[in-house]
Amino acid sequence: MGKRWIVLPVVLAALLVALRWSQAQSEPFHVSGFLEADEIRVGSRVGGRVAQVHVDEGSQVAAGDVLVELEPFDLSERRAEQAARVAALEARLAELVAGPRRQEIEAARARRDAARAALSLAELDEARTRSLVAESIRAKEALDRDVAVLESTRANLRAAEEALGLLEEGTRQETLAAARAELEAARAALAAMERQIEELRVRAPAAAVVEACELEPGDLVAANAPIVSLRDARELRVRAYVPQDRLTFTVDAPAEVSVDAFPGRRFRARVDFVAPQAEFTPNNVQTSEERSDVVVRVRLTLEEGQDVLRPGVAADVWFE
Repeated sequence: MGKRWIVLPVVLAALLVALRWSQAQSEPFHVSGFLEADEIRVGSRVGGRVAQVHVDEGSQVAAGDVLVELEPFDLSERRAEQAARVAALEARLAELVAGPRRQEIEAARARRDAARAALSLAELDEARTRSLVAESIRAKEALDRDVAVLESTRANLRAAEEALGLLEEGTRQETLAAARAELEAARAALAAMERQIEELRVRAPAAAVVEACELEPGDLVAANAPIVSLRDARELRVRAYVPQDRLTFTVDAPAEVSVDAFPGRRFRARVDFVAPQAEFTPNNVQTSEERSDVVVRVRLTLEEGQDVLRPGVAADVWFE
């Protein structure tokens, strides 16, 4: 009996010491927040009728993967027509750069010589007729006809000489500039059609998860309208609000994140943003401590867990 009275005070003292020690141990500071990720909404600049849908909700896609294809309608035919026009303009420009061929110059010289011969004959006829009219042998109407023929042959000779001069001089720079400008305009129009045809394939701009895609072949989609919603799979973040009196850390500070789906497991994170200005506590933010009237918004980037965590889930952020 005496031994019991000796042991009992020792046990009570040990329990009291343990209770006081446990009360002295404070739980690490933490706040609640929400997981979030960048949402990417993709679509087509041209719009049209859906030909094929290559993904479903939840599909993992890589950058450049085709999500949806639209029917080309008449774009393929228009592109072929424009490509043929570009080829014709390129050939025409090549001819102008090369200049006239020897056969063309020789033919122009022959036309000039013929015009000179015709002028000589017309001058002789006009002089003969003028003499006969002066002697009253021919009527004045005959002279008028010969004068008209003479003026016509002179004009023909001037035109033939100018044409030969242009060929011998070569292609003028103004003509080359105009041909080059026309070709560049045609090439630009062809490139625009190529981009339109490329827009018929809606691609993923980055590695992501398909969040929403409610399309079927035959559906009509508008130009410049989002048709598939993606979640960027490369980065997952946590948005949280810290009471101003507990803001003892800065950007790049380490932290840990826990969610209800994985009890006992914490994911490494790092602070990448601290709002420069405090604000009143949002209604949907709760912490394990008494809520403060003024908080500071912070954002953390998860360094692990992107394969199992999902945006929109409530999370606790634990600071060292």
